[in-house]
Amino acid sequence: MRLLSLLGCALLALAGCGSSDSRVGVAVAGTVTNGAAPLASGVIRFTPETGTPVAATVAAGKYSAQLPPGKYKVTIEATSGSMPGGGSSDDRTKAAKLPTIPEKYRTTGVPTDIAAANPALDFDLSK
Repeated sequence: MRLLSLLGCALLALAGCGSSDSRVGVAVAGTVTNGAAPLASGVIRFTPETGTPVAATVAAGKYSAQLPPGKYKVTIEATSGSMPGGGSSDDRTKAAKLPTIPEKYRTTGVPTDIAAANPALDFDLSK
């Protein structure tokens, strides 16, 4: 009987661990494109009004992150992996081949609300 009581308490504790807890966060995923072309490689940052920014890797135009609900400024940057074929050229050549990211995505940030039930967040750098 005591074992059943302990098992029941454990199950109740686990039932309280759902994803509705805002401290756990909301799964956010989407794409980063430049028109029809996906961003090959980059970083997307979600900076909250207060607190620590969360960064996620963009690979082949896709990213995913876990964020607490709230208001964020989203910034995006391309990385050297964004140039076709990689290569072993020097940093200046690599930088010249990176896609140009508009100011609003690089430094200003795009205001974005993260809610409890969030749809895909897609960003088109050409807009």
